[in-house]
Amino acid sequence: MSKLETLKDNEFAARTSAGAALVEFSSPTCAPCRRIEPVLEQMAGEFSGKVRFLKVNVNECPMTTARFHIRSVPTLLFLRNGNVEAQLVGAVAAQAILEGLRELTADRS
Repeated sequence: MSKLETLKDNEFAARTSAGAALVEFSSPTCAPCRRIEPVLEQMAGEFSGKVRFLKVNVNECPMTTARFHIRSVPTLLFLRNGNVEAQLVGAVAAQAILEGLRELTADRS
């Protein structure tokens, strides 16, 4: 079972408004998206309880895709309390994703 929860347009705000979330914007036909999914699945296990791992199919969620000006897939958004903290575009290295997650979960007190 996938650790990435698939969202629809009408669910996005409620699932990302509180806490930390990594949202992958992707398409089922996108080869680079399929290549980074196992990495995201592994990181979802490592960051369980700290970050919600969510997925948006750009073909099925035009409003959310347009809202964030997604032009290329995969695009990863790192959100804290509904606000975009960082963005990565393309099939980036696992290290870049890990650094984004560490920054997202860093204690800011």
